[in-house]
Formats: sequence, C-alpha cells, structure tokens
Amino acid sequence: MVSVLALNNPHALVLDWWRRLERAIDYYFSSRRLPRPAAIEAEAAIANDPGLGPAVAAEIRQLRRTRNAVAHEEPQPIPPDQAAAYATKCFSLMWQVAPD
Repeated sequence: MVSVLALNNPHALVLDWWRRLERAIDYYFSSRRLPRPAAIEAEAAIANDPGLGPAVAAEIRQLRRTRNAVAHEEPQPIPPDQAAAYATKCFSLMWQVAPD
C-alpha cells in the first residue's frame, strides 16, 4: 500500500501516516489518563518521558512540520521515496510512542 500511494499520491500518504502517528500520540496520553495537550506541549511531555526522550520528540516535531507543509502550504512535489520514508518513520515512531 505504501509503495502504491507513494508513487500515485504521495501527499495523501503523508497526511494518512501523520494521522496514524497522531492517533498513537493520543493513545500515549489516554493510556496514562492524561488530557491530550496541544502539539508543542505533547512534544515536551514526550521529550521528558525517560522511555522516549528528546530524540523521539524531535522526530515527531519534524514529521509534524512536514505534514503541516503538505496540508497548509502551496503544493510542492514530493518524490515517492521521500513519501515512503515519511510513512516508515511514522510507523516506527507509532510503536515507540504506543507499544501496547
């Protein structure tokens, strides 16, 4: 699925996999019975989690910026390999943030 979307609709692939990662972040907070804060505060909480740390928060921040550029800025072409790499990073982070 990723390779097909990366080739045919890379923008949709970025938006889809960001949403999947965002749902994992939602789960991270709900499983700890914490309210889901805004993006910046969520990244700070993840950075302060000893099991995740600042590196994970920085990756999430970069992925969020890419997603925001795709969603809100003037459309730019995304090479299929970059879209697939984006999805792969999201997938990896999903399992780090919400391993259950």
